[in-house]
Amino acid sequence: MEYMSAYYMGRYKQALAGCERAEESARRLGAKRFEPQNWYYQALSLDRFGQEAEAMALLEKAELQARQFSPHFTLARVLSGIALVTDDLARRERALAEGERLLDRGAISHSHFIFHLDATDSCFDHGEWDRIDHFSKRLQEYTRTEPLPWSDFMVARAGALAAWGSGERGPDVLAELRRLRATGSEVGLISPVSRIDIALQAAVKPTRTYSRRPLACATQTESRKPRATGYTRFEEIQKRMIS
Repeated sequence: MEYMSAYYMGRYKQALAGCERAEESARRLGAKRFEPQNWYYQALSLDRFGQEAEAMALLEKAELQARQFSPHFTLARVLSGIALVTDDLARRERALAEGERLLDRGAISHSHFIFHLDATDSCFDHGEWDRIDHFSKRLQEYTRTEPLPWSDFMVARAGALAAWGSGERGPDVLAELRRLRATGSEVGLISPVSRIDIALQAAVKPTRTYSRRPLACATQTESRKPRATGYTRFEEIQKRMIS
């Protein structure tokens, strides 16, 4: 649990160190179903440092092992990580679609929480505002009978980010984003708060509705989206959203 908490708290170096310790323990115990989970958090932490190639290599390794040893335990989470990190738009679509199918067939509960967070973030990164609502509603429906603070926060966050991305920049939306930022920061959800920060930083710019896939600057038929030299993936998202 240490590396999971560290990742969501924005302590990515600590998360990487925790993943290494957990990987050694899993290897020693022969617990192959847990290794893909370790690699998932290691990959997302590396992605925050701009090491996208290393992150994807880990996610690819995690996908193969999760398919073999833990399809109902970690595969949906790994697929959402692939959707979040990959530059291959077609692969992103396949990962999101398969992840949804896995959850609908019956996956362990924590996969629902993490998959829908990653899917929402991936949609934010690609400017797919209606699709944010789709994944948010899925999470809301899953937790309808037993709502949790985590899911309530993520659903509210998704709604506010979708409204912002669709061009709603009035005082109510900005107040909700600031409220969610304060709440997330207070409880230590720094990683999910990072996209709220992008929205709030862009609030000083003229009202603008962002188009689908802001990171793809050519035709819909291209399978990969280009990245500006000198930026990590997340820094490029921030640069393009705010500029």
